[in-house]
Amino acid sequence: MQYLFSYGTLQLKNVQIETYGRVLKGSKDTLDNYKLEKIKITDKDVLAKSNQQFHPIAIPSENSKDYIEGVIFEITEQELVQTDLYEVSDYKRVLETFKSNKKAWIFITTKKNQESMKKLKLHFEEEFQGKFELKKLNLLLVFQVNCPGCFSYALPFFNKLYHEFNSEEVSFLAVSTAFEDFDKNTSENTKELVKKGTLVGETKKTMNNQGLYKLPYPLDFPIVMDKMSINRKEDLKYTINAICNINPNYILWPEFEKKAIQKRVKDYLNSLDKIALTFTLNQLKGTPSFVLFNSEFEILKEWFGHISYEEVSRKLIQHK
Repeated sequence: MQYLFSYGTLQLKNVQIETYGRVLKGSKDTLDNYKLEKIKITDKDVLAKSNQQFHPIAIPSENSKDYIEGVIFEITEQELVQTDLYEVSDYKRVLETFKSNKKAWIFITTKKNQESMKKLKLHFEEEFQGKFELKKLNLLLVFQVNCPGCFSYALPFFNKLYHEFNSEEVSFLAVSTAFEDFDKNTSENTKELVKKGTLVGETKKTMNNQGLYKLPYPLDFPIVMDKMSINRKEDLKYTINAICNINPNYILWPEFEKKAIQKRVKDYLNSLDKIALTFTLNQLKGTPSFVLFNSEFEILKEWFGHISYEEVSRKLIQHK
């Protein structure tokens, strides 16, 4: 008897019947230090069985909080061989120990850096300063003008990185966004910040308490405004679809579950006065957020909040 862990289409009864000629028995389990991404399937036989163009794929993760939920099925040696034939070349089979302490086979990515499959969705409109040029390596800062931490730490931090690493191969861009305090986190306030060093809201209070009444340092890198959608129908539909598809298992859900999550996302977005597309589509945790990406907009690394200069420098040098 063999044990096989499924986190994707092999949990579908029609796939089990097509592949093994029977419905499998199994139990739910969890595997730590893995996460899921998606791959596009082009194999006609696999597409015919799953009826799904995109399949989830397991990727080893350095984040101890990441885990995968699925089902461990009991299968025969012959059925394990049949499973090998079902899975496309993007997958390889490895033996892992699960939360239940049971050992089972799992199909994971064959690629060393599957992280590159996740792409940055970058949308901006007004350009306040400089011109962003997409290069081999790009570092993005997402900030709000009403964010004291962005001013006491992130912006001078980003300026220092810009002066050390800006080159023919490395580009920098700061996006002013708004996911709260829409009366303060505005295009006009960002423009005044860039032109005159004008501070607003909580940022102003914090700086004033330090005896500073305008921005005390230069901003030398390109600065733009996140594209703000006032719930336009086309933007709303695009945003709902993008957010739902962040969950790799979304493609496997039955239609009624997809519609339910679409409604929840739509209701949430409709509750907002505005939607900042770069911030929302990438589901950033807050501000300041940093994103390192390549010329294909593939995300190489993401950070939120306070990070060390050495860590970012190391990543920039590593990927140059």
